[in-house]
Amino acid sequence: MSELSPNSAGLKAVTLALWERLHASPVGLRLARGAFWALVGTVISRGLMLLSTVFAARLLGLVGYGELGVVLSTISMLSTIAGFSLGQMSTKYVAEFYQKDPERAGRVISLSNLFSWITGAAMSIVLFLFANDIAAHALAAPYLGHQLRVASLLLLLGSITGAQVGTLYGFEAFRIIARINIITGVTSILAIVSGAWLFGLDGAIWGTIVSRLASYLAGKAALGRVSRSHGLPMKNPDRFREIGLVWHFGIPAMMGGVMVGPVIWISNAFVVNQPNGYAEMGIFNAANQLRQLILFFPTTLASVALPMLSNLQGLGSSRNYRKLFWANLGLSAGSAIAIAIPIAVFAPWVMARFGASFRMGGSVLILLCLAAVLTATLDGVGQSIASEGRMWSGFGLNLIWAAVMLIASFALRRHGAMGLGIATLLAYSVHLVTSSIYVRYRMSRW
Repeated sequence: MSELSPNSAGLKAVTLALWERLHASPVGLRLARGAFWALVGTVISRGLMLLSTVFAARLLGLVGYGELGVVLSTISMLSTIAGFSLGQMSTKYVAEFYQKDPERAGRVISLSNLFSWITGAAMSIVLFLFANDIAAHALAAPYLGHQLRVASLLLLLGSITGAQVGTLYGFEAFRIIARINIITGVTSILAIVSGAWLFGLDGAIWGTIVSRLASYLAGKAALGRVSRSHGLPMKNPDRFREIGLVWHFGIPAMMGGVMVGPVIWISNAFVVNQPNGYAEMGIFNAANQLRQLILFFPTTLASVALPMLSNLQGLGSSRNYRKLFWANLGLSAGSAIAIAIPIAVFAPWVMARFGASFRMGGSVLILLCLAAVLTATLDGVGQSIASEGRMWSGFGLNLIWAAVMLIASFALRRHGAMGLGIATLLAYSVHLVTSSIYVRYRMSRW
């Protein structure tokens, strides 16, 4: 048997040291397990969904795929309102109460489930009724009114599945969520591709509905099993005793989510209304795709950290809470830095992969790599605010981000993609500083 090389021996030693440290820290091991399953489910499901969109694009053609994208982006925009942040609310309060106050956790589950049907159905009805007007005036495509009416079902299904998955996150049922995500991904590639092949655009939309329905059914069965295992009924006649949580958590969280899209849109509009604006926007969008790649793991980790932090906060375990907070912060920032550094170092070459004319956007990519690291760190800080249920404070902090982003992007609009990159970096820098000051103040009062 050949001996290990110095490099491989060193790697093995580091791996063993990390593994031993994880086992010595129950909090760290808990976070690592959750992150592993969340990552597995997300990577597989998104990979399968990406394949389904590639095949759908080939079947529908350039125009048909563009029409599908417009319909689904309209649904995505309205889903923030339809979902009412009930999934995040369920995650926070189920995690906080299912051990120390199971009866209250049962009321939260019941309220979240009922509300998800109400808000999802309401937004579905609104879209169904105004589909023709939206298609004609907002999309300049009156012939898409029928497809929008059909797709309105996605608002209802998205709302109730969001609440289901949020509740499962509250129970830290990460392996079960991974299975649901894989089921959704497999169903997507089967239903969307076959639908597009047989019935074109309408078939692709119905295939998306079938995929979301499969997710709902799998989630309903899983949530029933998990709730029963903890002795919590899915229906509770006293659910409205927890209605205040909607005001204190759901509404500000939803408003914060709704705010982001328009702020980004307005900031982009400042750039495209300048000479050569669309070329500059093309450079920024290419760089921003890589920024989203850097944020993939931190975003996945955030969904794991919230229920754990909420659970420890509910149990009053401030020592373990701080341990988990710093572990989550370190993993989020560290993983972003590990990916951002090589991308930033080879920025011109990486940008040139989009085309020779994109090579000049290397400096923009470096700015967005820095912004991605700040955003990843901010994700770790933001989970602490959510775990305490301080969502109105979080909304106020988001308003500061929005103001800085709009003012900076307007002031720098003549500098095109570089100006928008600077504005993005500045906005997230201010957001991280203000949020960190707030979280430090809150934790000092424990």
